[in-house]
Amino acid sequence: MSTKFASALALTLLMTAAVFSPSEVTAAAGGIQNCIVGSTCTVGEFLYDDNSAPIAGATCSVTSEYPNLSSFLAAQPLSGGGVDGWYYYSFTAPSTTGMYPTTIACVVSGDTLKIDKSFQIDPVPASVPDTNSIATAVWGFSGKTLDSFGTLPADIWSYSTRTVSSIGSFGTLIADIWANATRTLTGAGLTSGDLATKSDLDNVNSNVDSVKSKVGDISTTTAVTNVTNVTNSITDIKNVTTETRLLLEKVVNKPVIQNVLENTTVPLSDKLSGTRSMANQLYVNNQFLTAQSATLTSNWNKTNGKDLLDGVIALSNILGSSADSSDANTMFGSVNWIRDSWNWDESSKVYDQLVTTDKIISDLKEGLADYQKSPALYAQAKLLVKSSLALEKSIGTVSDSSPAKTLFVRIKTTQDLATKLDEKGNQVDKILGAFTKSKDVEGTVSQIGIIQNQIIALNKVSGASGALVKVNPTDTNSVKNALLGLRGIINSNKMLLSLGSGKTLVSTWLEIGSIVFKTLATNPSTLISQTVDVKYYLPQEIKKDDIIKSDPGLTVNYDSEKDQLYVSGTFNLAAGQTRTFSVETKDIWEITPTEIQSMRDQAAALYKPLEKTAFFAQGVTLKSDIDASMSQISILIDGATTPEDKIKAYRQAEVLKASAETKLTAMKELVAQASAAGSLFGFVGGSQAIAVWGIIIVIASGFVFMAMYMNTITSRAKAQLTAGESQISNTDVKKPSSKGSKVHPASFIAVMLFSSVVSAAATGYVVSRVVANSYEQKMAVLGVQSSEPVSTPVPMVESKSEPESYLEQENLGVGGQYLVVVSDTPTGFLRVRKTPGGQEIAKVSVGDRLPFLEDAGSWYKVQLEDGTEGFVSKEYSSKE
Repeated sequence: MSTKFASALALTLLMTAAVFSPSEVTAAAGGIQNCIVGSTCTVGEFLYDDNSAPIAGATCSVTSEYPNLSSFLAAQPLSGGGVDGWYYYSFTAPSTTGMYPTTIACVVSGDTLKIDKSFQIDPVPASVPDTNSIATAVWGFSGKTLDSFGTLPADIWSYSTRTVSSIGSFGTLIADIWANATRTLTGAGLTSGDLATKSDLDNVNSNVDSVKSKVGDISTTTAVTNVTNVTNSITDIKNVTTETRLLLEKVVNKPVIQNVLENTTVPLSDKLSGTRSMANQLYVNNQFLTAQSATLTSNWNKTNGKDLLDGVIALSNILGSSADSSDANTMFGSVNWIRDSWNWDESSKVYDQLVTTDKIISDLKEGLADYQKSPALYAQAKLLVKSSLALEKSIGTVSDSSPAKTLFVRIKTTQDLATKLDEKGNQVDKILGAFTKSKDVEGTVSQIGIIQNQIIALNKVSGASGALVKVNPTDTNSVKNALLGLRGIINSNKMLLSLGSGKTLVSTWLEIGSIVFKTLATNPSTLISQTVDVKYYLPQEIKKDDIIKSDPGLTVNYDSEKDQLYVSGTFNLAAGQTRTFSVETKDIWEITPTEIQSMRDQAAALYKPLEKTAFFAQGVTLKSDIDASMSQISILIDGATTPEDKIKAYRQAEVLKASAETKLTAMKELVAQASAAGSLFGFVGGSQAIAVWGIIIVIASGFVFMAMYMNTITSRAKAQLTAGESQISNTDVKKPSSKGSKVHPASFIAVMLFSSVVSAAATGYVVSRVVANSYEQKMAVLGVQSSEPVSTPVPMVESKSEPESYLEQENLGVGGQYLVVVSDTPTGFLRVRKTPGGQEIAKVSVGDRLPFLEDAGSWYKVQLEDGTEGFVSKEYSSKE
């Protein structure tokens, strides 16, 4: 077989395999994972589609072999596959060490993705005790005896050359002891040549007892005095500490009550999404940290100092600095974002363990700076493995559940609570909407009783249940307020989740009959009572006469700069106390059906006189617009189920009402103008009359000018004839020609044209000056007229000159007076994220100026050049 034929055959086989092979893609792993024998090892992968969106619902399995290629895991199904796209399998690392060839296979929409996830099982690092540890262990052994050392005492005693004094055995030990210059038993020397007698020892014992008694008396007195002094010192320290702690409580946990109706917080769903993203990033980085630190330890003896230092520096970069923000993409950056957002104990535990890990890595970097290894540095490397494993336990995995105290469990429980609160909120809104339509008091009261207990069971706001309204079945407003109160409790809990623990919570909601503004305030301190100043602004429509009553201690004042009323007062809140403040006002946010029908009737009455006039088309358009506005107002008013919705609908309806009133005024002017035109020009009205009279004037003027011209020509002919007759002589005189008395046709036409142009110009000037200005003024009101009458209501477009709602914060938006300027960053650019702390969607350069949209905690919401909206960190940007 020739070489060319063999090459062609190989190419054909390759193409056939490519065509008929199943849809399968194999991906390489980012690095080898290391696990310690007996530890929990997790093999997994995040799956994303082409748009970087997590893939949920894939079917994944893992297959693994021992180092000898025998089967270890046979197509074991992976867990996970939730909204984050994480698929994993956890197991206890076997005792067989070495490399385990492993593959994860996932099937998505008929396509198979295979990923190499081979991992290394390392032995438990051996611990080499030092001499002090050995000696301490031997001496501290509870069962130590000479006999327990086997035949050691007998061997020593039976040693053939044993002596006490001979050289070569114990040397000069005995001689040295006996010859010691300061040896005594009872005195300065043994002058008698005998050892101490029993009486000598008894005398010594007696003297010792006497001295012991005296020392005891002295010690007792001194001890009591010292204990008293120490107790007093401890009491003083305790008092100072308590005083300092209370002062810090006043500074850190001082309640600040502002107009919550104008406050905004990051939506809870966005915050939870950002938290999950940060936790996933933290988990992946820690898996890398654990694997690399284990590899560092297992390869310590066969790796040179330079390579060890490079590995430690890489781990330090993953860890980051304790001051990092989320933009740094480090472990510290992730956990700092979570701590700032939630203030959880679990996140603080992870942070503390990161600090410990950072200290170990810093010691390793400093020790390896000269590329020299040592046993002490090796011990530090083993500590790094233990610290990363401790981090793994604190962070946990997405499969964790209670009662585990991990970060992922806390995220899951918070998400579950937020979901339940949303469900109860939707149920309350559904009951409220049904009651608004049906007015079924009995059925609604029964539903309130059921759902109220469920909401109280979920409530995390201390004392919030005291703000609930007791249902009076005979009062429909009481039933509605009970539902509005439940909505307020749900929103307060969601706000508490979003703010995090230890922060002041102030939540406001409205109730009807008339309109009641209820504000719930909580003292976050659990140690001290605090005096707080309450101040919040009422809607601008409210006047002092509209206020019916307010709680004792609250006063109503006027802010001349804002042209707005506000409520203020000073109250004392006990430690952890929650209190509700109420202000009741008249319901002034109403446009009655009578007002709406009145405007419809006025438009219909003004429409009639415009029939069969030049203003009929404008009248039809104006009437249709007014009817459409009234229909939209009715829809807005009828669709408002809560006081907040009612106020918002009222403000939008006011814009429509003002527009309709302007158009009514325009219709009145059209009717007046039509009447004036009819009286002046008889049966021919308006612009038609002007056109007819203009034509008449042009024709009449033409005849007048023509008569004047003919008269002039005739006069000239007569004058010439008279002059000719007076000059007759005797010669032959020819008869005067009558040619001069004829009018030339071209002259006649020129006169006619000139007369018509002058008359038309004069008439046009009059029309433009007298009539056209009136039409231009009307067009400013009417706008562009439609060729057909509008008979159906049109969708309402909100006026940009009016705020959407006083419940929403002012949004300067694009073209507003604020810009966000990107400051210097360590990377030279700043990431723009879809949500606070969420997915990166763009990068902007230092010095870029972006339109400010809104304030979102530690983030600014901005708009990019292409119109995309996103969030940038305040740490690396400023508003101007």
